[in-house]
Amino acid sequence: MYRNKITYFKISMAILIIFCTATVVDAEEISLKEAISQGLNNNLEIKQQQNNINNLERQLQTIRAQQGWQIKVSSNYSEVISEGEILNAAGVLQSTNNLRTVSGSSSTLSINRNFASGLNITQEAVYNDENESDYGVLISYPLFKGAPTESEKSYYQQEQEFLKAKNDLNSLIESKITAWLGDYLQILRLKSRKENADLQLKNAQKTYAESQELYKNSQLSQRELKSAEAAVIDAETNYKQLANQYQNSLMSFKLALNLDKEIEIALNNKEYLNKISSELINYQDNNFENMYKNLLKTDYDLKSAVINLRLQEKQLKWFRGGGRTDINLSGSYNYSTDRSTVGVTFSYDLFDGSQREFNEKNLKDNIQLAQANLANLKESKKLVLENQLSSLNASLNKKKSSILKLENAENQFELAGEQYDSGLITKKELKQQEISYQQSKISYQEALDQLFIVKLELTMLIYNDYLDIFNRGVFNEKK
Repeated sequence: MYRNKITYFKISMAILIIFCTATVVDAEEISLKEAISQGLNNNLEIKQQQNNINNLERQLQTIRAQQGWQIKVSSNYSEVISEGEILNAAGVLQSTNNLRTVSGSSSTLSINRNFASGLNITQEAVYNDENESDYGVLISYPLFKGAPTESEKSYYQQEQEFLKAKNDLNSLIESKITAWLGDYLQILRLKSRKENADLQLKNAQKTYAESQELYKNSQLSQRELKSAEAAVIDAETNYKQLANQYQNSLMSFKLALNLDKEIEIALNNKEYLNKISSELINYQDNNFENMYKNLLKTDYDLKSAVINLRLQEKQLKWFRGGGRTDINLSGSYNYSTDRSTVGVTFSYDLFDGSQREFNEKNLKDNIQLAQANLANLKESKKLVLENQLSSLNASLNKKKSSILKLENAENQFELAGEQYDSGLITKKELKQQEISYQQSKISYQEALDQLFIVKLELTMLIYNDYLDIFNRGVFNEKK
């Protein structure tokens, strides 16, 4: 059941984070899903991180390209000028008439290939304007290969940076989705509060108008009239504040998603939100240890820390594998002399002033720091999980409390309706009960919103194995 829930959630969120190529133009209203998709497309932070990933990927391609055949053609033309004889050390020339004595040109074709094994092949063909040509081949290969070539080292290091950058992007996308959904829910609640404040303002205005009539007929004291007037001022102030908060939040939301101000966002996407909510994991089906084990496998920060540790260990392994000894096989052939040579070079570093020991100690220290960072991060994530579960329990309790308050407010409103029908209370008192009931409904919905966000954060915390949005377009056919 747990895996099914996770699969559904992963599919839903993967679809959400795929960057849509189409943009909405001249649209009067877009859905929440479309708004978030555009936000993921247009957000500057995401674009910067994506650009960083693209740069790293191009660097990987460049390293591989450098390992392929390299072909270069060059030509040159030269003239040798005789400038006369120098009379003395002072540099006085015997004659100022310079004589051109030699000139010529030549072209060279060079072909080179560096293999991952360390094998290097270089071929060079030369031809000059006197119809003289030459061709030569040089081959070298390390017989004692304790470490990969510098090109392979560079590729591996760059590849690890590439993987870390993708982790950072996925983590950034998660945080943006969570923040934007939270902002959207806040806008919905502000809209409800604004509508309830409008109802309260209208009720206060009506009460004040009735109070004025009663005051004119000497049926109401001046103190009661001023109290009714103050209620109108308070209600109007409250409404204006909520209306301002609502508009500012809506504009900030559009700004965060980089949406045009003229585009309207549908504020009735309950079906979409309910679908996401149904796909969030149920923490009651899993104990803390299982959730923590899963977190250790999938958390993006931990993945990056493991990559860093692995890279440090590799560097130490390469350093030790390099050793102090180099043995290389070399060979050459020259066409003009018809001469071939084969040889072996051997070198051993007898003494380097303890540089090697110092370098190895630095590499070991880097590994210890990487190990300590990983261990601390694991403990930190454990605390994050505990805090998230604590927040979840608090949200569940708040939901229970809001349900009881809502039920009580509903009962009070129904009772007030019966009392009004019986003439026991005024319409003003009935309206006040209605306002209280609406406020309880808003508080209940806020509790549900908070629970939704906490569950979403928990799901993202313990299950972050999203599809690679760059290399695996699994959902493209479903667009």
